[in-house]
Amino acid sequence: MFIVGECCSGKTSLASVIGNAAIAKGARVLYSRLDDFIFSYKTKNRFWNKILESDLLILDDFFYTKPTEEELLLINKNLMFLNETRSIVIITNRQLSLWKEMDVDKHLVETFQKRMLNDAQIITLKVTE
Repeated sequence: MFIVGECCSGKTSLASVIGNAAIAKGARVLYSRLDDFIFSYKTKNRFWNKILESDLLILDDFFYTKPTEEELLLINKNLMFLNETRSIVIITNRQLSLWKEMDVDKHLVETFQKRMLNDAQIITLKVTE
């Protein structure tokens, strides 16, 4: 699932409701910002083990900043693996159509996006004034 929207549109709040509903049904849910996900993989700390044990992974601030080539490879490799065995909610304020415009490997971004979007739900939130 992708939750897309501007800052303060309620993306994280919606993901929290989804996570709490999953917990109420007995699922193991883990919330992480993308930079913490990357750090935990690199250091293989206890948080990484909790990611591996989760049924639902909620990743916030996804591509909030442009990833390095190394980070993009790490994200691609790990999320492709994790996506096979658990549910993932990705929260981003960067429109999905703009991902390929980041100054990184466009082919890898497009491939990652196609794989993650396959059978995914996309929720777009807008701020009303």
